Amino acid sequence: MPLQPLLGAQGIFMKHKPKPKTLDAVMRFAKQYTEGGCSRELAARAGVCLAAFFKYLRIGGVKIKKRGGVKGSNPNEPAILSMFDAGTKLQEIGDRFNLTRERIRQIAAKHGRKARGWPKIKLPMEKIAKQYRAMTCDEIAPIYGVSGTTIISRLRERGVAIQRRGRRTK
Repeated sequence: MPLQPLLGAQGIFMKHKPKPKTLDAVMRFAKQYTEGGCSRELAARAGVCLAAFFKYLRIGGVKIKKRGGVKGSNPNEPAILSMFDAGTKLQEIGDRFNLTRERIRQIAAKHGRKARGWPKIKLPMEKIAKQYRAMTCDEIAPIYGVSGTTIISRLRERGVAIQRRGRRTK
């Protein structure tokens, strides 16, 4: 004889009936859930599956929260944001709170923080432009601890014409 699916309280078909709980237990779950308790943790403590837990909540007249929670619901967000604002690397923040770098970036973006790129190195461009007349970019670069490509791009930003190869003539 095949198993007949059971019709749940909300018209949901279930393969098995959850363990019956007392009204007191249902109301205790409902109270903890409405106070911000995690449904997964409460269901585990109650010893029932998540679907059964939500069924008990509905029986208790509790409105089920939508997935994703409330904006800013992560209790670690203030600490994450303060570390982000202090300049801590995303990986270090993620390691501390067991989150990914991407999640840290999303939390920061949600609160209006911009993603940080590489800091732009300040260079004495007037001095470099004068040196460029007599030296190549690859000769200038080690003096300032940057690459020749950086020197070329900064000179182009200033409108200096870049010559292909060889020494610069006066």
